[in-house]
Amino acid sequence: MEVEQFQIVTQMDLHRYLTLQRQAACFDRELASLRSELLGRLSAGALVLVEHGNLAVSVVPVLQRRLSVRGLLPLIGEEAVRELQSRVEPVAYERLIVTECSPARVTQTIKPCADESKFRF
Repeated sequence: MEVEQFQIVTQMDLHRYLTLQRQAACFDRELASLRSELLGRLSAGALVLVEHGNLAVSVVPVLQRRLSVRGLLPLIGEEAVRELQSRVEPVAYERLIVTECSPARVTQTIKPCADESKFRF
């Protein structure tokens, strides 16, 4: 007769999970705060200094509709969804994108982004 093997979750596993979850929450708050601060500075026209390093930053505006077409269709129908969409403006968000680039690109001068109010290199 075969003996079934059971998977075991130990108290150590649970403790590690809880510890990592708490650390992640702390990092999430810190990241959100720093993101907000950087977006604020960049939106106010701050320049990105060309220093020793290979990081670049850009701010990309993103428009999102808060109404879900998939959720509304079965409730109110296609025509009503289209009418609501035409009345509700998309919510504007800004994505902060920090990327690594080649050292040769870092030595270039700062160039304005497409909307001329944000800067990157």
